[in-house]
This record gives sequence, structure tokens and C-alpha cells, in this order.
Amino acid sequence: MATNNWVHLDDVTVLEVRDKSVKVRYDGQELFLPLSQIDPDIVASLAAGDVRTLTITEWIANERGLDGD
Repeated sequence: MATNNWVHLDDVTVLEVRDKSVKVRYDGQELFLPLSQIDPDIVASLAAGDVRTLTITEWIANERGLDGD
């Protein structure tokens, strides 16, 4: 398995969880993120209404212009 560089996004609101993606609100914008680009340890516990830190791959963060830690 490839090693990913992770980006942590704080205060993400989970709006909807789908089979292959999650709709979130972060930094004033709503967007869909592929579940394959989210830390697998987090994916299983995602639920609509959660406000949490979301750990995503550096690639998707760069692709979507998301800044995090």
C-alpha cells in the first residue's frame, strides 16, 4: 500500500455520506470528497451532522485547493 501524505482539515461539517463520497462543508464551501481519499480509519465513523477533523490525502487537498494542517 502506498504511503500518503495527509492533510488535516479542522471543523468540517459532514452533510451527507454516500457509497463512494461524502458531502462536507469546510471553510464556507460545500464539496464532495471521494471516500478513497479520506483516512480509512475515519471513513467507517462518518455520519451526517458530525463536526470533526477530517484527514484527507495531500493530493485531493491540492486538487480542491483546501488548506489544512
